[in-house]
Amino acid sequence: MRVLVGMSGGLDSSYSVRILLDAGHTVEGATLVMHDFTDTSECEKAALELGIPLHVIDCREQFSSIVKENLLNEYILGRTPNPCVICNSEIKFKYLYEYAKSHGFDRIATGHYARICEKDGVYSINAAKDARKDQSYMLWRLPQHILASLILPLSDLEKTQIRENARKIGLYAADKEESQEICFIPDGDYASYIESRRGKSPKGYFINKEGKILGEHSGIIRYTVGQRKGL
Repeated sequence: MRVLVGMSGGLDSSYSVRILLDAGHTVEGATLVMHDFTDTSECEKAALELGIPLHVIDCREQFSSIVKENLLNEYILGRTPNPCVICNSEIKFKYLYEYAKSHGFDRIATGHYARICEKDGVYSINAAKDARKDQSYMLWRLPQHILASLILPLSDLEKTQIRENARKIGLYAADKEESQEICFIPDGDYASYIESRRGKSPKGYFINKEGKILGEHSGIIRYTVGQRKGL
């Protein structure tokens, strides 16, 4: 089977490639350029180490118009978006799937921690074995045709086990740290990012249930629903 693996250059996607190669599949990698901070060099190193071709898919225009705009709009409305959920369904998996279909691949795969289950021809996303790493909540928007084509090699593995095995076989990414920030706002200052594109967020007031003003805040985009600190 010919499989196209979405790669980030990190441990999870690299180890997924290794699993698929060991299973006898013909594997190639793909990395998506989604914004100006995208660095393909780590993917290139991983692909070279694993001995597979790497395809580069440019999605910057689509990412900007869909994912970035969604984040800006949601924060301004007082909501807290998860840009990865939107990106996965509207950009990452969509364009990985389309590229695979147009280039003769049988399936796509990624290093996400989740399970794909099928019953009576209907596919669903379920939690991975490693509850601490589970990413099923990131994939709930994926449509049926993509779930039917998707392989998740890490679904029944623990991250600690993967890292240990990667060290044993000498994978370059075995000890790489994981990124937790929004990928297109690497400094984590999302409020400044929003204000640089939509203007200064107006100040307002914290008010209790009785209507008493408790103090002034510096703009609604700096706070989340349910926030318990930083006020």
